[in-house]
Amino acid sequence: MIKLTKLEEPSELKIARERFLDKYLECFEFSDEKYKKKIEISSSLKNKYNIANVKRTLESETHGKCAYCESKVRHITYGDIEHILPKVHRPDLVFEWTNLTIACPQCNRIRKNDYYSVNEPLINPYTEDPGEFLFACGPMIMPKPANDKGFITQQLLELNRAELHERRKEKIELIHYLIESWAQANGPRKAVLKKTLLKYIEPSKEFSFVLKGYFKACGLI
Repeated sequence: MIKLTKLEEPSELKIARERFLDKYLECFEFSDEKYKKKIEISSSLKNKYNIANVKRTLESETHGKCAYCESKVRHITYGDIEHILPKVHRPDLVFEWTNLTIACPQCNRIRKNDYYSVNEPLINPYTEDPGEFLFACGPMIMPKPANDKGFITQQLLELNRAELHERRKEKIELIHYLIESWAQANGPRKAVLKKTLLKYIEPSKEFSFVLKGYFKACGLI
């Protein structure tokens, strides 16, 4: 998980919010500071936020990756428009641009339909730096000691689920020979190898958070 920056809100989402939010909220009642569904949301209303240009813009700001596990979404699926605060608990934010991102199906569905906490929300990669709560240890992503937000996020998102661990491990093993070459090189060759390696931790690259931690451990950065 890396820090992300919001792009400009697509006009199509603003129009959808103006047209459909009140109708959407009619399906809920609000009492004791909580929303509770009172009638089923119609199929024609349920996914009005799922607009092609909205999804394209979200994919651009997440660099084509899941906002949470950093898997390249189109390598494994078409990806889901994700509500950072779940729409079942915050239907008032269903069309809110700052509450939308892209997630792989695993992160979107594994985790948080059941989880919502005002006091202990999961890490929001747009408003917070995940590196303040998590650190990479080889192919693993771990919560910093005594960091509740990091722990809850790592556990609920299952950020070390088997397929993620294996793919990160393969990525580290794949570039380790370059690290070895860089460590043994001198002069211009060493500089060129470092420049090549640093491309692997650009925001657009898969698993850049883990690779950045690996590069730090190797003394590259």
